[in-house]
Amino acid sequence: MELTEYLKKHTMEIHRETERKSIARNIMNGRITMEDYGIHLKRLHYAYSTVEAACEDFVQDRPHHPVHEFLDTGNTALLRKDIHSLDATYAYQAKSSYKISSLSELVGALYVTLGSGLGGLLIAKRLKSCHGLTLEKHNFYSGKNNKVLENWKDFKKIINSSDTLVEKRDQVLGSAISTFGLFASK
Repeated sequence: MELTEYLKKHTMEIHRETERKSIARNIMNGRITMEDYGIHLKRLHYAYSTVEAACEDFVQDRPHHPVHEFLDTGNTALLRKDIHSLDATYAYQAKSSYKISSLSELVGALYVTLGSGLGGLLIAKRLKSCHGLTLEKHNFYSGKNNKVLENWKDFKKIINSSDTLVEKRDQVLGSAISTFGLFASK
């Protein structure tokens, strides 16, 4: 079984639970308010900024690995723009207890953050039908990031072809589950 299939199978429950708890379900059914949209963006910003900070801390002074190419998604900056258009007083703090200490954990975190970009493409399409939103421009959910699908395919190819990562699949899985937890909390 490929690593990505293993991860998909073993994170299915927490993935569904995360989606169930997410305000994004209100976007998908067209019933989100500006207030709830702001809360949703802040929760995403918290999760992405926490993961991105931990990833950056881990890769400093380490040998380059092909998965490092997927670190700079720009998600935190795009979310910050959208949040500030709603509430300029928002301040966040990354969860300091979330750490990445191995390549396996980095891959687990990237599996979740890159995979969430696929869902973001669907959400971007649904925003147009959300009459409760009056934003002129969506930065994070712009639907214009053509690289999301390409990056996902490239990432899957890299991790599925790594014997080392396949051997450490349970470590990758543990990190993915921990990362899903960030998206489900707050």
